[in-house]
Amino acid sequence: MGLIPILGAIAGYLLYPVLLGGIIITADNQYHGKPITISMLFRGFKQQTSSLLAVGTVCLLTSLVLLGGMGLAVGGSMAFLFEATGEIPDAAMLGPLLIVSLMAALLWLPILMLLWFAPALVLLHGVPPIEAMKQSFAGCLRNFLPFFLYSLVYIPLALVALIPIGLGFFILVPVYMISLYTSYRDIYVN
Repeated sequence: MGLIPILGAIAGYLLYPVLLGGIIITADNQYHGKPITISMLFRGFKQQTSSLLAVGTVCLLTSLVLLGGMGLAVGGSMAFLFEATGEIPDAAMLGPLLIVSLMAALLWLPILMLLWFAPALVLLHGVPPIEAMKQSFAGCLRNFLPFFLYSLVYIPLALVALIPIGLGFFILVPVYMISLYTSYRDIYVN
């Protein structure tokens, strides 16, 4: 979906919780020893679909507000540097842009925290979307250190996954998806 300009990004935000919901249901059935089928991966389109789409919509709107403003700041910084020098900024001038980019990443973190557990809470506990996102944020906040360590491991693995033309993501993404379910169980069930 990311290859389709603008609409692909919007669809990605909206459908991510729905598709993740199918993975969560499949993982939950497997955990409880129930039979699993390929069709379970699409259960998010049959169960709590409107709630999952609401989670995606809130994340989309939050991203547009937070990251859109940061994108304007990065673009404005680039334009300012270009206007001031008449040249495309070289590496020495990109320091401020790096700081703004890091700030954008920090702003994206709360969005990720809202989304991390919300699909599981909606599907497996029937929690309404906004409440599920609040609980997700609180669960991530209470477990900040484990999530920080998770990031320290995941980010280098993602960089390595990029090396063979991104093919490493065929291994890393399923591990990431299952880690969502296992972290949900550790925090909300056990």
